[in-house]
Amino acid sequence: MDILKSIYDAFEYMTSKYSRVMLIRFDVRFPQSYYKDDSNRHISHLFKMITDNSKYRHLALQYIWVRERSDANHQHYHCMILANGHKIQCYYSFLKKIERQWTHVLNLKSGEGLVHFCDNNGLMIRKPLRNSIGYERRDQEKAFSKAYEDAFYRCSYLAKVSTKTDRLPPNVRRYNSSLRR
Repeated sequence: MDILKSIYDAFEYMTSKYSRVMLIRFDVRFPQSYYKDDSNRHISHLFKMITDNSKYRHLALQYIWVRERSDANHQHYHCMILANGHKIQCYYSFLKKIERQWTHVLNLKSGEGLVHFCDNNGLMIRKPLRNSIGYERRDQEKAFSKAYEDAFYRCSYLAKVSTKTDRLPPNVRRYNSSLRR
């Protein structure tokens, strides 16, 4: 599936570039009373704000968002960010900033409850230290593999097909990612 491939590519890119990579997972929703808009302009605006801010702060991140629609009136989005773990140590403050940005994008006074901070956030994927040897190296490699697999498994939820609709308006994406090759 294309979404899984995008997730894999983002993981490979970030772990090849940085020795520490932080996973941040969240979901974004619209208020029930919000005007129904079938485009992805709001989520695109949010991620433009996130990436512009990350460039300014030299955070070096990759993202993927996936549009879903279940029985709810509005689509919602499952999102993941992989960030340079040397620059982001606290995922909670990063998510609070995203919550404020989403409130701004929707032009609301309060966006409380519209950004869901997923469980098990802030997973740090650490590559083995270059100078480690022997048992220490083996243990670090095992820890890296486990963290990578756990993080990838958590993000594979974005690729589930049960609530993805094939009936999208013309020229509307089902998902998007920052990784461009």
